Amino acid sequence: VQGLRSTLNEAKKAMEDENPQYALAIVSEIPSQMDDVEGLMLRARKSLEEAKSEASSYDSDSIGDLNKRLEDANEALDSGNPSLAIGLSEGVTRSIRKESEAKTTVQRSLRQVKSIEDRIPAGDSGSEWSRRLDEAKLSADAGKWIEAAESLSVLAEELDDFHSRVEEAREMLEFLDGDWRKLRKRLESSGYGADNKDRISTEGYLAAANRALSEGQIDDCLESLGEADSSMEVLRRLV
Repeated sequence: VQGLRSTLNEAKKAMEDENPQYALAIVSEIPSQMDDVEGLMLRARKSLEEAKSEASSYDSDSIGDLNKRLEDANEALDSGNPSLAIGLSEGVTRSIRKESEAKTTVQRSLRQVKSIEDRIPAGDSGSEWSRRLDEAKLSADAGKWIEAAESLSVLAEELDDFHSRVEEAREMLEFLDGDWRKLRKRLESSGYGADNKDRISTEGYLAAANRALSEGQIDDCLESLGEADSSMEVLRRLV
């Protein structure tokens, strides 16, 4: 609409400047501009109706803000600003659909909350994840679906990463345990008994690695495995 007004003003100015040819050229653009405006107004009305339909069956604490945005969209349409009306209307529709999708995702996840809890390690290493899971539940209870969905998504990613590291550490521990059993037999046959200080150190480091892994302390487990491997290297040189 503003574009049409500008076109008419330009045509008027051209006539005032006694340039009818230029004025005619400007005016000849009006039909195509009218088609563009009509198409835009039609799209704006459709977007607004769609947003109103979505909002009418929507139950959320944010409905007041969404209704205000719909009122603004309606005013923009009435004042001949279809682009703004479209932007506001489509924004409302996106917000509603995003929150609805988040609600579905959260409710599905919380129906299987036991499986999430089972993935959280016991002890101090899992206390922070347990706390964040409780916070996500509270957000869901308060209808803060997007916040709850984001919290659960991050929690799931971190637990995936944790369990991947657990498996890597377990494989390393099993390998070193197997290597140690073989080395221990060779040491015994060579006269290096259980009282050997490096044997005692190796057994202690492997036990510490096992304990740390069971408690979910992956960094401590890896550190103990490194110490065990270094201690075993000393013993390998003996046989």
